[in-house]
Amino acid sequence: MKPLLIILSVVLLHRSAVAGDSLNAPGSSVPGSFNTSTLSVRSSPVGARVYCDTLCLGITPLDSVPLPTGVHVITFVHPDAQLWQNSSIVETLTVHPSESVHRTVSFPFIIRVSSDPFGATVRIGDSVVGSTPLLLIGSDGQKLLTLSKEGYGEVSVAMPDSSTGVHVSLHRLATAAASAPSPFLAENKSKGGIPLYVTTGAAVVGGIVAAYCKIKADSYYDDYLLSGRQETLRDVRRLDTIAGISLGASQVSLLALCYFLISR
Repeated sequence: MKPLLIILSVVLLHRSAVAGDSLNAPGSSVPGSFNTSTLSVRSSPVGARVYCDTLCLGITPLDSVPLPTGVHVITFVHPDAQLWQNSSIVETLTVHPSESVHRTVSFPFIIRVSSDPFGATVRIGDSVVGSTPLLLIGSDGQKLLTLSKEGYGEVSVAMPDSSTGVHVSLHRLATAAASAPSPFLAENKSKGGIPLYVTTGAAVVGGIVAAYCKIKADSYYDDYLLSGRQETLRDVRRLDTIAGISLGASQVSLLALCYFLISR
């Protein structure tokens, strides 16, 4: 019995020694030990908060912050996150053992572009992006905004590097057509008013003559009823005829006046 116990003891001691050698061997993975990885972050603008999953790592600029190995969701929060236009940037990052990860983050920003007068065409390079007033999403990098409008000079300004407003005053081009109207057009314009004056005058004069002749005819007819003279009756008929013709001419002139007014 004792020899058997001795043999078992020797076997167990041998296995323990082998296991201890394997744990202490170079490159072995021991529970509780880890290889340190780091994360460095630069942002534009500075002051962005950096989160690894749900853990806040700090505020940019960050230098060599310890980071566990594995797959993580890295979130970069804009310094002015309370403004709706400043969105966060989210990235999935796989971290390997003993790796130094460097990230540079540039947040997009909103540019408000306006002009005097409004309605100017806005171009970035050769691409038309809209007309004023306009909201643009900007980013780092020097670019030119070009504003143009028919009849005005073209203006180019540098795109700002932060959320701000750009207001441009366009200057009207000095052209001969704008400074002095064409004599031909001015003459036609003056002639265009003659038919209005003629028809208006004819309608008024015709109405006055018709009313006058009708009043005189009524007076002569009263005299005819008292005297019975045929000459007076002829005067009545003559004045009635003149009144009818004048009234007809007045109505025709009034219709012509309406036509000219509508056509203009």
